[in-house]
Amino acid sequence: AVLRPEWIVASESDRHLIAETARAIESGGRTSDPRSYLRWLQEINLTGLLQRLNHATMLASVEARPPFADRFLAEVVAGIDTRDLFQCPADAAATVQSKICLRRAFGDLVPEEIVRRPKASFPTPFQNWSRRMLQDDEVTAAIRPLILPGTLESILAPESPHGLLAWPLANLGVWCVETGITLDL
Repeated sequence: AVLRPEWIVASESDRHLIAETARAIESGGRTSDPRSYLRWLQEINLTGLLQRLNHATMLASVEARPPFADRFLAEVVAGIDTRDLFQCPADAAATVQSKICLRRAFGDLVPEEIVRRPKASFPTPFQNWSRRMLQDDEVTAAIRPLILPGTLESILAPESPHGLLAWPLANLGVWCVETGITLDL
């Protein structure tokens, strides 16, 4: 919805990315098995997160020790039955129950309001960072050849439901400026 048609054609509608993602998920088992998706997250997403954490902390001469990044612990967790990790209700509108075994294990040690609260991500000010990055005329000029006219204005509108799209676009623009690479087909 944001890319110019010629870029969609050039990317073959993400055919290669979709195929690679499917191969990674299927390597963990049947695609209908939630474990295959978890395996993909572990191999692709977790590895990337840990590498970025390592690079970011080492830039500040700090060696991070992320919790639960122990190989033995990871092997034990891999053996936990899926229904003890999370449960997806039949009603798609209902909340997914997650971290079930942790909630059970620490239910009598942690306040109930913490044990019962839903999983939430760590809040980061991506939208503020993105807006600041996209105020740089060089950055916005770098990504204009990629996106449809009006895209940035729409994404940056105060109540835009697409505000998170600004983050990857801003990073791509900064990368283009820093490397001198242009987005011309």
